[in-house]
Amino acid sequence: MPRFLLTTRSFLVALVFFAVAAAPASASMLGTEQLLMAEQVAQDRAALIAEFSRDEVAERLTAQGIDPSWAAERVARMTDAEIQELQARMDELPAGASALGAVAAVFLIMVLLDAFGVTDIFSFVQPVR
Repeated sequence: MPRFLLTTRSFLVALVFFAVAAAPASASMLGTEQLLMAEQVAQDRAALIAEFSRDEVAERLTAQGIDPSWAAERVARMTDAEIQELQARMDELPAGASALGAVAAVFLIMVLLDAFGVTDIFSFVQPVR
């Protein structure tokens, strides 16, 4: 009887081994778009980490009580979707400008348009004749 158990155990171990080894592997082709997306995310991640190493950014983060190295580590742990969202938001933000600067620029343009007689918005601006 012990020989029967040994043979049965050996057969079951061999069966399990071959079942695992012969399991079908699922693989698919990667499209160009997927590869480009992965490369873009890697470049965006590197750009964001490099951004935190700039002196101005490091000073601003430190002034707000954030350690720049902690912020760079956080960017390194972000998911691909978070990196893309953050990069998109950074591209939309004005570079070094504030809302006050934008309002001043619009006001200056409107005054110049009034001065050239294109519009008549401000009564204190006399158009050039």
